[in-house]
Amino acid sequence: MSKFLTIEYLRKKTGIKLVSSAIPTFADASQTYAALEQETESKTHREMRAHTIAHFEHLGYQIYPKGIGVEGVFTLADFLAFRDGRMVFVECLTDAKATTQDIERKMRLKQFGEVCFVVVSGHGCPWENDSRKMPAIFQTLAREVDVLTYHYGHWQNKFEKGIAQLTTFPRVSFDIGASDRIRLGVVINLMAKTADLCFEFKTLPYRDEDGPEFLRDVARRLAWRVYERRKFMTPAKFDMRSPSGKIFKDKNGRLVAQICVKNGTGCLKVRGKQGLGVLELFLNELANSGLSLDVDQTTLERTRQTLRMVVEPKLVNRAARPDPIESNLYETSQIVWVLSHFFANRPTKVSEFVRYLRQVILSKLSYWLRRGVSCRDLEEVAASNRLIMQRVYVATDSGIERVRRDLSEVRYGEIPGKGRPYKIISFVRYGKRLECPPGELSAEP
Repeated sequence: MSKFLTIEYLRKKTGIKLVSSAIPTFADASQTYAALEQETESKTHREMRAHTIAHFEHLGYQIYPKGIGVEGVFTLADFLAFRDGRMVFVECLTDAKATTQDIERKMRLKQFGEVCFVVVSGHGCPWENDSRKMPAIFQTLAREVDVLTYHYGHWQNKFEKGIAQLTTFPRVSFDIGASDRIRLGVVINLMAKTADLCFEFKTLPYRDEDGPEFLRDVARRLAWRVYERRKFMTPAKFDMRSPSGKIFKDKNGRLVAQICVKNGTGCLKVRGKQGLGVLELFLNELANSGLSLDVDQTTLERTRQTLRMVVEPKLVNRAARPDPIESNLYETSQIVWVLSHFFANRPTKVSEFVRYLRQVILSKLSYWLRRGVSCRDLEEVAASNRLIMQRVYVATDSGIERVRRDLSEVRYGEIPGKGRPYKIISFVRYGKRLECPPGELSAEP
């Protein structure tokens, strides 16, 4: 822990008539504001202040740990963070004390330096959807100044306490002047139907390890905005630490957008007219987050025009009426059965046989096709195509034999820990046709 600053040092460095909570109160000259606060301070407020001081020290600030204000303003912040002439008044607010009058009084210090609030969500917050909702007064405040949050933790992390941010990109974490904006640089690589956007912070965070996390926050917020539209196919999982990030495809399996962070750089790839909508969402999200965008406007406008003019080819048979089979076979085995039953196992495009597959398989079609090839149930017979629907597959002899065996034999399993056997009866039903082990499924399965 660094050595705390003195009030005399800060007065000399800033030229401002700063006052400490060590001064006597108006009501009782024998008692200081610091002593009065120590008598009335709650455990929550005391822990908030200690964790917040540690947070600012990790950011490289020096600390004046007592209450501090400016002569003639008649309000005190809980402590002051100081770095390279930058002065931040920090005030910790519990939910019970978060009144408009308190906030307006503390905001008077803004004319002398930056103001940062730390709030705690917990007691006093209303419940909504089985979780505590952050009070509206804090959400509004976070759009004006930096607001950090103090978390009690939960049982999964042994109730470890910590500081996070309510303001999307808190200025106190960045090497920035009081009147400057946080700058994000974007470089665009334009191609015939796609555009690759690489983005990184031009205004650097104080801590190097915060840079990738803030980039992931940009990517994560954009991914959620696209996901909320419910227009594209994508896995439900959000993992921005994965190199592939979040991928969105249209109903034909074509890429619309990919959002990820690789090698310390944020990446957004968009394609066609629908990708243009994602690009506009990206630009709006940056503006709403208070970031200043550094991008070549001429290239940006040319990108908009190029994406707007993209015409995608229509895929054969993709619009055919779905007529899926009903089966409890493994997903790749169902694809094998469809190829051998409906197409006599001739080389067949994906766009031709998808109508016979259930939605649970179609939602992860790319995965199940890769899985089928790796398990040697399927084989891709033509040159690989970027479009899933244009790829050509056949079932392997071993895959067909495995499906035939599953549909002709009853297998037995054992419930783990119980020692009780149970039957495994595989079946495929399509219309009036039913394939299963002889004599096993006379009624509806």
